[in-house]
Amino acid sequence: MAESVEARRLMLYKNSVEIEKTRLPMPAGNDILIKTRYSLVSIGTEIGCYAYVKWGVGEVKDDPFLPLREDNCPLTAPMGAGYAAAGDVIAVGERVQSIKTGDRVIACAGHGDYAVCPDDPGTVLKIPDNVNYKQATFNTLASVALHGVRRGSIKIGESVTVMGAGVVGLLAMQLAKLNGGYPVIVADIEDTRLALAKKLGADHTINSRKSPLVDGILKLTENRGSACVIEAVGIPSVLKSAMRIAETGGRVVVMGSVRGEVSLDLFHDLTWRELSIIGAQQPRNPLVDTIYHHFTQQQSRRYCLDLISRGELMVDDMITHEIPFDKGPEMYETLAAGRRTAFSDEDGGYRDMIGVLFKYE
Repeated sequence: MAESVEARRLMLYKNSVEIEKTRLPMPAGNDILIKTRYSLVSIGTEIGCYAYVKWGVGEVKDDPFLPLREDNCPLTAPMGAGYAAAGDVIAVGERVQSIKTGDRVIACAGHGDYAVCPDDPGTVLKIPDNVNYKQATFNTLASVALHGVRRGSIKIGESVTVMGAGVVGLLAMQLAKLNGGYPVIVADIEDTRLALAKKLGADHTINSRKSPLVDGILKLTENRGSACVIEAVGIPSVLKSAMRIAETGGRVVVMGSVRGEVSLDLFHDLTWRELSIIGAQQPRNPLVDTIYHHFTQQQSRRYCLDLISRGELMVDDMITHEIPFDKGPEMYETLAAGRRTAFSDEDGGYRDMIGVLFKYE
């Protein structure tokens, strides 16, 4: 057996996206080697990182409490892209016990035709028999949405508004309904996305470019506003709109990859209305189960995969583009250009792209 396999991976450089050839060692110890079938583009996080690296779109400041690590969106080029891949196990190390050659798995691995990952339930999970590779790629982003919904502490009968009908927003909308939210409203500026939100179960939708957002939310919530507003856009200006439609004493969950500053009148926008602004970053979820917090990253991913398996979390209709991996750099540039115009409130050329998959031969 060969000692290594020739592989390709998608790399982000300062002014370009390139497919780079490399060699991956055959797995040893606790590692497994995966041949990728599909990987999902996390448009908010991945394209946000690249837009910052390329144009400085979205200000990023050092956080002494969370150093930017190489494996945690480094925002320095070059860097690998992606973290949601599905494929087949083709070799395992001698200490691997839970996974065997031939298993279908979903892995927190980058865009590339092969990946080496540890046999760890926080990184690799077996795909149920009734879930296909494409569906499985949504599992990681579903756990991001689940973390945001849990952070919002939604109670049965509370109104929820989700700002943004991308993949994470549409997943959050479905999870909010499963959690008892009612009515669950989705706001976006693109009619096709809102039509998809309705198809996936949203109680109401609002095109905030065509209709007054605040008036629309008040009409749908008996003039109260939403008890919980989930921001799933990742653009700073949206936060203020999210705060305006929350009810007095309500909660605003910032789940999108928002980078940049927001100008607020703290007294009138926040204090007087006694709002709670809640950050939701799924990587902050602990890896170790404790008596105080059982919802680890591993548990969330297992649960989301189970929801997809049971058909309670619907993902098929979110897939809008299947792109050969060889065309990955072109797709990345298209999405990044759209991200840049979104920050300037112009019409971007990417809003018809929701679930973008790379497929591998």
